[in-house]
Amino acid sequence: MVFVGDYEHSLDAKNRLAIPREIRAVAATHANANRGDQPGLADGGDSRGASGAASGGAGRGANRGASDGTGETNEGRGLVFYVTPGEDEQCLCLYTESMFHKRAEQLDNSSRDPDELLAYEELFYGLSRRVATDAQGRIRLPDSLLERAGLDREVVLVGVKDHVRIYNRPYWQARMAQRSADGSRRMLNPRRMM
Repeated sequence: MVFVGDYEHSLDAKNRLAIPREIRAVAATHANANRGDQPGLADGGDSRGASGAASGGAGRGANRGASDGTGETNEGRGLVFYVTPGEDEQCLCLYTESMFHKRAEQLDNSSRDPDELLAYEELFYGLSRRVATDAQGRIRLPDSLLERAGLDREVVLVGVKDHVRIYNRPYWQARMAQRSADGSRRMLNPRRMM
């Protein structure tokens, strides 16, 4: 599963963000492929779906109703996301349910100092929130995370391989302009990164 592209969107007055159809389609495809990998998902267990283009888990609503091509049901529900603080604190990150669980497994296998790892886990998991899409494919971003990241109404969702980042639109535009001005050929030739 790979999330790609950037999508300009606006938060509404209730801090709801429409997840682009392309992101939902990738997330749903990955969620359907991994349904048996997560406890409770193979039988439509306790997980609810949220929309996103990463590795995601589908839940209750995923077995009901006809699919609209995104893996979601007629009700528009079926994918779960986890909203986490971004590493640079200028963004939020969206992970599908299965990718969030995969990250947890990676931490379980980490060779870092246990005290250092516990401090990170308290912060990361304490600030993360589980969200689900509504019938229109929107998620509600928690006020506390929006404030922490300094996000306004005008945002950009950016596919970053295994997750999606949410940036303020002006910040993202300035970031891309700076990278272009730096003449970073790496961005245009992936072979230079290998």
